[in-house]
Amino acid sequence: MNKNNKKIEIIAFIVLVALILGLALTLYLRRNSISNVNKVLANKYDEVKCVNEDCDYIVAYNKSKNMYYVYDSYGVKLSKFEKSNSKMLYDVAANYLLFKNVRDDGEIKNYYMTKLNGKEVYKSNYRIDVLSDYTASIKDDEAITIINYSGDVLYDKVTEIKRYRNVSAITILEKEYLINTRGETILSDYTVEKEMYDVDDEDELLYLILKDTSNAYYYFDIVHEKIKGSEFVKYDELDYKNDLTVYRKGNGKVEKYTLSEYGDQLEDESTTQVKLVKDLKKIVDKKYTIYPESVYSLSQTKILVNNTEDNSFGTYEIKTKKYKKIYDYTSENGSSIVFNFDRYDGGKYLQISCQERYCGIDKVTVYDVVKGKVLFEYEDGENKIKDFTGFRGGYKVVKYTSDSSEEYANKYVLYNSKNNIITSSENMIMIVDRRITFGKKYKPENAIIYSAKLKKVLNTDDNLAIVRKVSKNRMYEYEDDDKVYLVSNKGNIIYEVKKSDSNLVYNKNILLDVSSKKVEMIDAKKNKVGSYKFEKNETLLTNSSQRVSSFKNSIFVNNANDNYGKIVDYSGNKIKKIKNSVIYEVNSSKESENIIIITKNNDKYGFYIAK
Repeated sequence: MNKNNKKIEIIAFIVLVALILGLALTLYLRRNSISNVNKVLANKYDEVKCVNEDCDYIVAYNKSKNMYYVYDSYGVKLSKFEKSNSKMLYDVAANYLLFKNVRDDGEIKNYYMTKLNGKEVYKSNYRIDVLSDYTASIKDDEAITIINYSGDVLYDKVTEIKRYRNVSAITILEKEYLINTRGETILSDYTVEKEMYDVDDEDELLYLILKDTSNAYYYFDIVHEKIKGSEFVKYDELDYKNDLTVYRKGNGKVEKYTLSEYGDQLEDESTTQVKLVKDLKKIVDKKYTIYPESVYSLSQTKILVNNTEDNSFGTYEIKTKKYKKIYDYTSENGSSIVFNFDRYDGGKYLQISCQERYCGIDKVTVYDVVKGKVLFEYEDGENKIKDFTGFRGGYKVVKYTSDSSEEYANKYVLYNSKNNIITSSENMIMIVDRRITFGKKYKPENAIIYSAKLKKVLNTDDNLAIVRKVSKNRMYEYEDDDKVYLVSNKGNIIYEVKKSDSNLVYNKNILLDVSSKKVEMIDAKKNKVGSYKFEKNETLLTNSSQRVSSFKNSIFVNNANDNYGKIVDYSGNKIKKIKNSVIYEVNSSKESENIIIITKNNDKYGFYIAK
């Protein structure tokens, strides 16, 4: 092979790698911002608007033809109808339209349903409401009636309806039924006992717990519309992993199981623990008393025990049968109190307490059972430990009680992995770039923040950090005399600005710093800052409540003088320029999650769909 051929191969390889990286970057950006913008209607209509606040359907009006046109959020035209002063569309489903007849004085005469072709199928003196794409409900003075999109009555004398995604619970003559979107009965003789929501997202419904006539409980899968797994007799609250402890009858006794958010039932750790302790007692020397809380697996190497022979507490290595003392008891028949911490990383952590009457002084030891190591030891002079929180990397925050005159009374104290004190405060201390592994999980509040990456306390008690949640990602805002700072959940100060120049705008999905010349866009997910410098006469689009319109990590910019609109991503890159019209309004469809961009040119409207 000559040198030229080899050189060509190297260049070709470099080009191939660049193409692959470019494609990967493009796919990543497409997942996280708008990638396709398609025109549905040109600016030829006298009105374009979302039918309701979910914006799953859009209606456009053509005055010259006196016609309304109905589209879904995918851009498909569903229906059309003539405008009438007495005929007003107020809601839409995939298979029908809902209208109200209005008198000249503005009073509503009646309500009616039509198919998409305009054929009227049901009329009522009472309001008709969308229940699903196939069904609707009418509530009169006495009860609720459920009809299908052909106008047929499916259920009457309904006293209550509650919707759970694609499933509805209805009550008829004090009997509850679960029905699907088509109005078909899924289950009867069951009631919805509890709605189970994600512990980190109170808007996300995971599943339902049903109860039958014998007071037995069941997991109901709302996606597949069926009961999954065995019945249980009682249950607790969800833990940090969305697992639920349930209790089942079996072998003449009640046993604990762990129920996952997907409906899987596994034997609970404590049930398994009893069996493991019985097996260990057969192989451990009788002079050692086992603490059951420290037993969790057949494969673990160490357990916690009392050594009754020398009256001490320590660890016992199962394989080698070696005992290692942690502390001595100072009185006969010493005993310790052991309990589990809440844990958030799959590990197992215990707090071990020895009271003064057994140890001469109150002792607290925090022990990692999986790694078989002591994480923290504290001997009480006057302070007592109230709460303990462990963070990844060996950091821990200890809250002491107030029944003391010592330096750390009623304070939070931050320790490093070597248990050296980093700082203390009467306010909560948060490590911004380390996840909590065990202990008390505090609700976000104004706090002292520490960056493990920077190895630095970032603020003071006089300038507590505010927790900001943007697109489910946390950021921290604090200030000093001159500047405002934003800290990412990776521990970096990713943005700082003079207080006099700051105009931070927080929406649910966006964090911007807006000035007359440019907009800085802080991406809370990627922890990066993008910048877009306004061209002459450009302004940022705001909605009717004067909040910045932003969807899918994109902002919308208008130039009224030159009659164009722009869609810009969080890096400051232009996604699309819409010529010969400005962006009038932007909404997100709840069903499709597509972005509806309504445009305006003079007095005419159109719309685009962005994905």
